[in-house]
Amino acid sequence: NPLFSGKGPEPGYRNLYEALHLERGNIFVPRSGDGAPVQENTALKEAVLYFPGCGGSLLSRTIGLSALGLLLRTGVAVILPEAHLCCGYPLLSSGADAQFASNMARNKKALQATIACATKRGFRVTHIVTACGSCREGIERLEPSTLLGEGGGELVHLDVMQFVQGRMDANPDLFKGNVLYHASCHPEWVGVHKVKGVQKQAGAIARLTGAVIEVSPGCCGESGMGAIASPLVYNTLRKRKMDVLEAALADYPAQSPILVGCPSCKVGITRSLMAMHERRPVLHTVEWLATLLFRERWGEKWIRVFRRRIAPSADAQGVRIVELDG
Repeated sequence: NPLFSGKGPEPGYRNLYEALHLERGNIFVPRSGDGAPVQENTALKEAVLYFPGCGGSLLSRTIGLSALGLLLRTGVAVILPEAHLCCGYPLLSSGADAQFASNMARNKKALQATIACATKRGFRVTHIVTACGSCREGIERLEPSTLLGEGGGELVHLDVMQFVQGRMDANPDLFKGNVLYHASCHPEWVGVHKVKGVQKQAGAIARLTGAVIEVSPGCCGESGMGAIASPLVYNTLRKRKMDVLEAALADYPAQSPILVGCPSCKVGITRSLMAMHERRPVLHTVEWLATLLFRERWGEKWIRVFRRRIAPSADAQGVRIVELDG
């Protein structure tokens, strides 16, 4: 059982909500090109609701911070739930239907209140975005458009990469070389057959960065609660994945990262690499893309700079203006 044998990746000391000090305000607004906050420009009052889930908040807050940075870079305001919410999908996949239904009802009430509050402050919430295949499954069961209330229109659900790739210019010179991308069992791409989700994600990464994406198949063996509940099954799956990785890494440049689209897979692949004595980073796609985009401007420790820029307290409306330039 992974809880009692070996060493695994450790979560940070502070979760996303603590790192962002959401008690200071949960609406983040990028400053527009003319120097004015976007809410002062009627055409730019669009907002997206980002649902970081457990993986982007509790397990790896850098996933949540990177997703926030990418979304702000597209020019939209970003709203986060005021407190941590779990999508509940691991409960559903474990057969705890009653607990899942109870969790979903709490989520629905909290997200409806968050959207209603943002609407009163002059924002038009058009999307709810996730960066996790399990969260995609959980949010889909919420029926996102019902969060807007009767007559509220359509609330489009997309993956973060799905959203930003439609609003960012492609840069074929951003990265030169091959990148290994682990295919999650729960593809994060919304609105397509799950088999096609991996190729959609790989294609988006390639278009945005110019990288040549090599897809690594097979289950990582983590599976949320699966590795804890059924270690015999998932240790077998992990061993198969380690064999696949060993073959793929034979010609893969040292220290080059392995990309994942699922926070749980980040844990699973990291655990496998530790067992293989392979010292290389495992990055969520949003972490990798954000690093490529912000590193040139703010240096290797760009995430510290970004955190300082989102640290100021909000105004009376709970809005925090974020300066991304300079």
